[in-house]
Amino acid sequence: MIRIREPEDLKKDTIPFEIKEYLSKYLQTILQNYGCNSLERIGCIYYLETTEDTFHYSKMGLSHSLLETPFEYCECISIKSSHGESNLLHGCYVFNNDYAIDFFGQDSIFDQQTLSTLRRNDFNVS
Repeated sequence: MIRIREPEDLKKDTIPFEIKEYLSKYLQTILQNYGCNSLERIGCIYYLETTEDTFHYSKMGLSHSLLETPFEYCECISIKSSHGESNLLHGCYVFNNDYAIDFFGQDSIFDQQTLSTLRRNDFNVS
């Protein structure tokens, strides 16, 4: 599990290139919108690397497991680049107007029951 609060945190070699590129743009958008250099005061982004990471909810600031806590916002993102292709699950918990935690992980690290729970509030926009 990689905790991302500033661009420096994305220098980990374990994040696939196409995902790192996507997360970098996502992080920069948030930082620009809030006029800050770090997510420290407004939240955090977690990149979950393994199935085991999905069970360490307390390290992510949650009091219940992902299986017990559907995301307030959830989407599946297909990322294609010359470096590869990834299907990424993006979920978000909004705690108040000024604090949210985003989770990203390749959909393959989540078991079917957890995916079903997390997507409970999923919706499609046409």
